Amino acid sequence: MNKMFRQKMFQRFLFSYFFVLILPLLATGLIMMNYTSRVLTEEARQSSYQNLVQAKLLADREFSELREIAIQIGRNQDIRKVMFEQDRVELQYARWRALGELSLTNLSKKFPDEIQVYFQRTEEFLNATSYYNAGLFYQKYPIDGMDAQEFVQWVSGNEQMFNSLTTRNGQTRYLLYSSGIPVGETKGNGAVLMFINWNKLRPLFSASIGVGVEKYDFILSTDGGLLYSSAPDGELYLPALFTVMQGGQSLSEQKIEGKKYLVASVFSDEMPLCYLSVTAIGDALESVGAMRVNLAVTFGVCLLFGVVFLFLLTQRNYRPIQNLFDYVESGSRKEYRKAYDEFGEIVDKMDEMFSENRLLEQSVQRQLPNIRMSFISNLLAGRYPDSKAIQPLEEMLDIRFESNQFCVIITRIEDYSGFTPEQDEKNLSLVNFAVTNVMLELLEGFALALELPVRKQQTFLLCFREGVENPQEKMEKCLEQFHEFVSHILNIEISVGVGTVCQGIDAIPRCNEDAQTALNQRFLYGQGCVSIYSPADLAQGNRYYYPIDKETQLINRMKQGNTEEAIEIADHLFEENITQRRIPLQLCYCMMFNMLGTVLKVLNDTGLEYDVSELVAGMLQAMLHHEDILQLRQQLLEAVKVICGQVQASRESGNIHLKSRIAQYLEENYMDSNLSLQWIADQFHLSGPYLSRYFKDQMGMNFADYLCRLRIAQAKELMKDSSLSIQEISARVGYNSSNSFIRTFKRYESVTPGQFRETLDDIKFR
Repeated sequence: MNKMFRQKMFQRFLFSYFFVLILPLLATGLIMMNYTSRVLTEEARQSSYQNLVQAKLLADREFSELREIAIQIGRNQDIRKVMFEQDRVELQYARWRALGELSLTNLSKKFPDEIQVYFQRTEEFLNATSYYNAGLFYQKYPIDGMDAQEFVQWVSGNEQMFNSLTTRNGQTRYLLYSSGIPVGETKGNGAVLMFINWNKLRPLFSASIGVGVEKYDFILSTDGGLLYSSAPDGELYLPALFTVMQGGQSLSEQKIEGKKYLVASVFSDEMPLCYLSVTAIGDALESVGAMRVNLAVTFGVCLLFGVVFLFLLTQRNYRPIQNLFDYVESGSRKEYRKAYDEFGEIVDKMDEMFSENRLLEQSVQRQLPNIRMSFISNLLAGRYPDSKAIQPLEEMLDIRFESNQFCVIITRIEDYSGFTPEQDEKNLSLVNFAVTNVMLELLEGFALALELPVRKQQTFLLCFREGVENPQEKMEKCLEQFHEFVSHILNIEISVGVGTVCQGIDAIPRCNEDAQTALNQRFLYGQGCVSIYSPADLAQGNRYYYPIDKETQLINRMKQGNTEEAIEIADHLFEENITQRRIPLQLCYCMMFNMLGTVLKVLNDTGLEYDVSELVAGMLQAMLHHEDILQLRQQLLEAVKVICGQVQASRESGNIHLKSRIAQYLEENYMDSNLSLQWIADQFHLSGPYLSRYFKDQMGMNFADYLCRLRIAQAKELMKDSSLSIQEISARVGYNSSNSFIRTFKRYESVTPGQFRETLDDIKFR
């Protein structure tokens, strides 16, 4: 074959590779570069809007919680009682109870700096620690542009939900959320005020702040008022922002002070607010321009190297054919080996590549368990925004989520001594293996379960299979079988916390928190049980039950030394809170500390000596380590029992004869309105202070308390006669004023005389 033929063949190789490789690459590259440039430009514009939408969601959630707090405070009976109560004693009691409610609310909500309640009738403010007038309030919040009285008048007439305030000569700026407390159709009785520092609003927009980008965030009311601004001079941007808000544009370009800005706006779904962000156009599209230049340079370099590579590739692929031609022409064994060695080298390279791929695959297989655990942990922590982000990992880990329904189950091994006597890590691994296999086998029929073991605690992420009906019911039935088998067959004490069935990948972290909350209930209701999270139960148990009348009854029974009734009242409080209301663990601790305060009151009033340090230490230990409170409950009841015994012994050691004489005298003369402690002391030739101590020691209560109870008992007997009026009854039992009688009767019986008489009428009717 002549030289001309070989050159033509080489040229055919060269041009064929050029048309097959370079031309499509050139056309595709130009199209992709143009498309990518447009997409990146649009993404840069949309990024500002999407970041603002994310900030809106965070802000709406916080502001919705403020609204719920205001509604809850406005419905509080103690708050409403402070508005209208005329009796000073009842008003003070209402203030104290309201302080307690605000303290719990303020501790649980960190977004507002402080929650204040303003009462128009008394022109006073109430917060989580105290109540005070406008002057003291103004010392804490010296509002710029208004004195104390002007601020009170402004609060009384303010009808806007959000306002921007500055204090201390502009040093501190607040977003004030105010909500009136209406009673019927009457408005302006009071208001709930929540002060949100601008520094707490700034993190809501932190996700949308880019490094080196001139960008500012704003919150406007729907009438155009500036409520929040991250710009040093927010008023400068207000006209342009108001124009965008009025036009209802989500993205627009505006010129402010001779400079172009990209303005994004979005209205709140919950509040009369508009959120806006302002970004310099040059900063927003700078990355797009840099990306366009990089793409062009990269494409040019690739094209240059492609042409060089094309020539080398043509020459390289033509060489074996040339060696074959040489061998055909010469017949030399040397030329044959050249052609053979060329293909042999390719085969060797392919074998080497396959070997490397096999090693890589083996390495990946060894790391799959760790990757799987990391994948499950990230799902539970909410690090994946949506299902698209996890699709590559699903394929690699051979996991397929058939539906959009998920649930989280957390198991906690409390005691496995019945399964294996050796309590070491090796046997714990064996126990975890047994528990996991039982759980996975029971769930196999209706859900895909992914497990995440952490020593004694295992978390199972469930994805229900497509077409499964009543997944919650099936899961609860499966957990009954699981708990029955593990507890009675394997002899393992295990606690189980279950979240509610949720929809979507983004709801998995909340479901995980619900399951952990349910598991923590074992500290309150005992270990080794299945606890299913129920929002209704938590809503029912958001307050503990310890009314003032029950506390008064408990104090009186303890002072009387009535052990049986005192224990009965304390047991009733525990049963009502733990069994009926199913209050959370922290509220249970608060209730028990309140009961401890009752015990201390009795000790202080009676002068008895009883060491409560061990009981207090036990409570603190239980709170720190989340221990079972059943033993702590028993200790508290034992303290009540011992104190009642001491009171009874002290009373029995007194002068029984003098006690009966005094009691008889009071029963014969209780109707005398002039009856007093000094009068009784004179009749029995005793001093007033001695008789007071003696009466409290022997009767278990002071003289006034005893006389009131005696008169009320006689009044209750007289009320059975329907012909007697309340005024006549009050005069017969020693009261000069029927109003004084009514207040005393309600304080001791928790109802008015009229309500008590209605109860008697209902009993007669039945």
